[in-house]
Amino acid sequence: MHRLSSSSTLQRFRLAAFLFCLRQVLLIFSICLLVTAVYRGDYPLTTAALYLGVFVVCLNVIVRLLSQRTKCPLCMVPTMGNPSCVKHRRARKFFGSYRFRVALSALFAGYFACPYCQEMTSMEVRASRHRRCS
Repeated sequence: MHRLSSSSTLQRFRLAAFLFCLRQVLLIFSICLLVTAVYRGDYPLTTAALYLGVFVVCLNVIVRLLSQRTKCPLCMVPTMGNPSCVKHRRARKFFGSYRFRVALSALFAGYFACPYCQEMTSMEVRASRHRRCS
């Protein structure tokens, strides 16, 4: 099982995974809120749903920028990004998304399987081989 190279990489993975899951939840919530507001004819609720939709779009930009730097330590492909690489034949989807599976397993299981090389990566920082003299 591979480990991440630094604590900043670990924090970046966790933040990208959290924001990706938050984006998915807020997207579903904003669509349901907009449908309910239009059905009821409630103007303030429609405005709130549209503001939430704009927030989801802004969050999408942040997630895309952040996820391009979350790379698998073995194959160096952005696992949370969306490259046009071929997925591994044993890669599995969760609710239609490879990235959602990576995000959920990184947050809750503490490890993830790269959808491109199918190698397991632990959400831990690998030990440094070099010791500093003090």
